[in-house]
Amino acid sequence: MDNKHRITRRDMLKMSAAGAAGAAATALPAGMVGASAPSQDEIVLNIDFRGYGADPLGENMEQGVALAEILDSYKAIHPNVTVNHAPIDPGAWDDIQQWAARRLQAADGPDLLFGNWTYLIEDWMTADLVGWWDPYLESPNPYVEGNMQWADQFIKPGERQSNGQTAWLGLDNTTLWTYYNKDMFAANGWEAPTSWAEQISLYQAIQDSGVAIPVSDYFGLAYAVWTFDMATNQVLHSTFEEIAAGDLREPLPAQVSEAVLDGRYGIDQEPYQDCFRLLTEWWQYTPEGAHSGGGDGQDYGLFLSGEAASRYGGIWENKNLLQDMPTNENPFEWGAFPIPIISTDESSHATGKQTAAVFIAGHTLFTLPAYNSGAKRDATADLLMYLSVPDHIGALLSEDQGLVPNIKNVVLPPSLSGFRINDDATYWFVNSWGNTHITAEARDAWVRNWQLVLLGGMSVDEYTEVMQAELVKAAEDTLNV
Repeated sequence: MDNKHRITRRDMLKMSAAGAAGAAATALPAGMVGASAPSQDEIVLNIDFRGYGADPLGENMEQGVALAEILDSYKAIHPNVTVNHAPIDPGAWDDIQQWAARRLQAADGPDLLFGNWTYLIEDWMTADLVGWWDPYLESPNPYVEGNMQWADQFIKPGERQSNGQTAWLGLDNTTLWTYYNKDMFAANGWEAPTSWAEQISLYQAIQDSGVAIPVSDYFGLAYAVWTFDMATNQVLHSTFEEIAAGDLREPLPAQVSEAVLDGRYGIDQEPYQDCFRLLTEWWQYTPEGAHSGGGDGQDYGLFLSGEAASRYGGIWENKNLLQDMPTNENPFEWGAFPIPIISTDESSHATGKQTAAVFIAGHTLFTLPAYNSGAKRDATADLLMYLSVPDHIGALLSEDQGLVPNIKNVVLPPSLSGFRINDDATYWFVNSWGNTHITAEARDAWVRNWQLVLLGGMSVDEYTEVMQAELVKAAEDTLNV
């Protein structure tokens, strides 16, 4: 990055800091407590900023420089606060989740933790290892003019746990996760898609071009996330609302069974049928060899790939996702979709050499450890409020590798400007195949018959009839009807 770019960015940050300082000085009502009124005592914060280019491997240097400048401008406003980067132990990279859990249990880790694991957060919450963001989300962000509560900045509210509170916070969540070879795209006149219709048109153009699509391991492709879970969540939305106030993370088999038998849950319903249509449309564009019949780690089935092709699994879920089908000209919402044209030898270094990748993923999700308390916790939240100023999040994005942020009014780099989040995308439910599909027999039939659909041995209508009968049988078996 040249000096001119750095000076321009630094000047921008200085102006932002000055404006933020003025806002902070005038935005605090009498008696305000919490992150909006940090202590004036000397405070040292040790924070894992790995997601913003400050990782021990030294990658994403442009974002790392931007982060350092943002922290310097924060220090100018709060000279009593020192912020240190506290990366994970490099030796723990293969054991990061367990490392984080050990630090929480020993109360000796960073004051702010990277935490992109919903199922672990639930366990940490139950064990009283994490703190809650809610008091801060309900307070004004003094660095954003006119902000009445910090939560208003978020397009999608912070991830809420089953007890209704917020244990982790994503400043840069995701709408799309796509790797693509920019040279190959440029040579063929292709552009990255920004809507469902463009996605299918691109697949057709790639197929028509005759360009050889290398089949790589799934680490080299987009780790595409798509199952029927989002359809399940839409069909069972009322059930999820009912359990949200309780202690459960997902519907019990009995609840799903009752929904099947009383007609509230069936794969003949529109969300599932839309999902079937979308998946079968995609399948015709899947590279040869992308259906290997499974293998280690392929528990979710669907587009099974083994270790030699793209994998379709499933985590992104919200009630609006299926409203944007390939026939519509709407922008992408929550989901992740593959454009599998990165060669195997370049896939693990997709942002370098001749292959430049757009990598859009919500990977900087902050967890507040329970051992971070009092004035230090207030200062930690205040720092994140400062980091969430739209100009600051924007400064952490780059042309070739960046995030679609979760903060309103962020100006994206040109290469990312087509990817948008719908303001109404407010639901994310966590469930599992075991409970959603009631019995192992029903699940096995679900996957086995869907393979037949993809291989041309069964129509979607036949699949719907067979699987609806399987679901009813599983529901009756579960309830011993």
